[in-house]
Amino acid sequence: MPGELRDIAIKDLRFACRDSVVNIEDYIHSLLIMMPELDDETLSSAVFAIQETEYNKYDTFLPLLEIITDDRQQTLLWAMSKAPDFNESRGFVELILLLFTSSKMETVRKAILLLCEIKDNRIPPLVDEAATRFPELTILRENYYLRTWGHKP
Repeated sequence: MPGELRDIAIKDLRFACRDSVVNIEDYIHSLLIMMPELDDETLSSAVFAIQETEYNKYDTFLPLLEIITDDRQQTLLWAMSKAPDFNESRGFVELILLLFTSSKMETVRKAILLLCEIKDNRIPPLVDEAATRFPELTILRENYYLRTWGHKP
């Protein structure tokens, strides 16, 4: 299937699953194989489609992190954090900590959002340093402390 038609089909799958029009369980394996080739928008649609199935599991998305190494990882990490079997003790925090080294403010912002409400003493210094590097993140830093630790920094 040519790339453009494939992308349209995947975007349509997302809505078909949500409306219970189509059962995509037979297509999940193929969808997972294609995911590294997808652009950010189409990857997001694929993730949303998978989240409507029994394959919405932390371990479904984990192997893709080794293949997808660019900004699209944020979509996978978000999906993993929303999976019903999510447990931060399964190495999730370690995966997110790497995002704090990014030179892109948006990547660091998403890392902070993914770690809100996860109490881990390694995170506050990284959030503080991120707000120093990117002053636009100062309000998010305060929100992180309130949501996670119950007080302002």
